Amino acid sequence: LWLIQPDVAQRLAEDERMTEGGLLPRLLLCDVKAESVDEPEDFYEMKPVVALGWERLVLGLLEEYREQGATPRRIEATDEARTLLREFTNESKRQSNAGGPLSDVQSYAVRWGENAWRLALCLHAATHGRGGHGVELGGETARAAIGIVRWFSEAQLSFLAVSRSARAKARLERVTEILRLAGGRETVRNLKKSHHFEEDELRGLAERFPTRLVVEIVKTAGRDSLVVRLAG
Repeated sequence: LWLIQPDVAQRLAEDERMTEGGLLPRLLLCDVKAESVDEPEDFYEMKPVVALGWERLVLGLLEEYREQGATPRRIEATDEARTLLREFTNESKRQSNAGGPLSDVQSYAVRWGENAWRLALCLHAATHGRGGHGVELGGETARAAIGIVRWFSEAQLSFLAVSRSARAKARLERVTEILRLAGGRETVRNLKKSHHFEEDELRGLAERFPTRLVVEIVKTAGRDSLVVRLAG
């Protein structure tokens, strides 16, 4: 659990190295919009039985798995659990593929399935403690993990909204400058070949900024050509 100031988190999200290097996509990010509240007359206190149960669980896991790390244990998953987690992984990947609604945050979306597997293991360990390797990871645990990751995925996208918008505007300015230098229009083929703009990204920018860009088919003597031009 890593608690940092929202402005620091936002700067990390805007740093492409944090995303492309894989650090932020591996985290379950969220901004809980916490606000200060009045202190109660009697401070909240964990019940002794809960504290003792937590202590026993953590120490048991450390003794069984951490201290015996040289002889790792394998936890099998049921067919149902594997199916659920595989379908969730594939669903996330489809949304992040070219043309998908999450293609601009692909680095994050493709990790959701991986994070669901990790979280499922954590939930399994929390449920079964040091005897977890003797029990299959079941469908109920897989569903719980997927549900939590879905919640975090929405929170993550909300957190990334500012940086996604800033990135889109930066790409818009870049392609606009290229088009100006090219006389106002350029083929999608050349934009991809020379400037690394994919067709899906260009269409997305045109849909988002219709007063700035237009993607259209231009008929020529030979074959038709897909071009991008400045609007107006």
